[in-house]
Amino acid sequence: MSQGELARRVNYSKSHLSRVESGDKRPTSALARLCDNALDVDGELLDYLQHHAHLSPAVVPSRFAQLPAATVSFTGRQDVLATLDDLLDRRARSESVIISGPPGVGKTALAVHWAYRVARRFAHGVLYSDLGGFDGEDDASPSAVLKGFLLALGVAPEAIPAGMSERAAAYRDLLANRQVLVVLDNAASVKQVRPLLAGSVGGSLVVMTSRLSLTGLTIREGARTIVLKEMGLDEAVQYVQSAVLDRRVVVSPVLATRLAQLCECLPLALAIVVHRLSRAGDADAAHLVSLLERRSTTLLDVLSISGDDSLSVRGSLWWSYRALSDPLSQALRLISTYAPNGIDVDEAASLLNVTSEVALTVLESLAAVNLIRPSDKRGYSCSPMVATFVADLVSRPDLAS
Repeated sequence: MSQGELARRVNYSKSHLSRVESGDKRPTSALARLCDNALDVDGELLDYLQHHAHLSPAVVPSRFAQLPAATVSFTGRQDVLATLDDLLDRRARSESVIISGPPGVGKTALAVHWAYRVARRFAHGVLYSDLGGFDGEDDASPSAVLKGFLLALGVAPEAIPAGMSERAAAYRDLLANRQVLVVLDNAASVKQVRPLLAGSVGGSLVVMTSRLSLTGLTIREGARTIVLKEMGLDEAVQYVQSAVLDRRVVVSPVLATRLAQLCECLPLALAIVVHRLSRAGDADAAHLVSLLERRSTTLLDVLSISGDDSLSVRGSLWWSYRALSDPLSQALRLISTYAPNGIDVDEAASLLNVTSEVALTVLESLAAVNLIRPSDKRGYSCSPMVATFVADLVSRPDLAS
């Protein structure tokens, strides 16, 4: 039935119905009852209105878009983007996906880039929150995030429940009838994220980024996990060359390749290098290569932007290290110092002077925060970047402890 025909049957003007539909005017019970009769839907509209009277000003809020600015020079990651696309295409209900990976690997850039790419497929918009994990500030409270989301979803401030459980229930109820993309960036823990997940009903999708594996969400809620690794060498070289070209600077393939290798194809490190190359091209590139090849604390000094810890490889690693318990931080210092290229469970037990069971727990815990990684050859290993960071710490006992 057309809107004009509906207006004629309920004896309201077409412009009035348009304003209700767009959210500019609050619907009334009388109008809902008339529309139910005209559409022969057995009271569905009146029932919906009565159960969602807290929505303001309309039954269906206007579309919202909370995403931060995307990374201008985003390059590569086609395999991961394809995996996310496939998950979106196949979902039959609300789903959750975790993008996990080490500091500086580009989790946020990937999530935001993909969210912009698919936002049009979510009829009711995109919610976004930076949860503040590992950034040196207090983590965002789930209750405060829920309040912001409920406001965005159209709940009147005075109608927002006081308790977190009640807010989470209201949030899930609203998402059950909507298609919303929810991006939860920099998650600090399973406990922080769990209240922010959609229920199983509906067509929403929750995308989380975290340095943690958030395994509890995979086991209990069935969240999918994508482990984001460093770029491939070809991708990293392409990124360096295309990003500097955007700044009207040219770097030769040989120097771009060497810089990518020295940065271990870590997107944060590459972005900082691109910034430093923005003036003199190959001349700067050759100088940067000479500095990075020292593989000392100079590497971490070069891979930072003064005054902004978010643009510092050292700062990024520091907040992950600081979150470790004392036994885990001590274990990381020992492993990266004495066995950076690989260590198995028995060797770790000997090095740490603990049982094999405890050693396995330690290794898995460090891997869960992406400070060491499973190795195809020997158990677990540290990346050279982490080993350099820890060497810097060990030389400064005040920080290491």
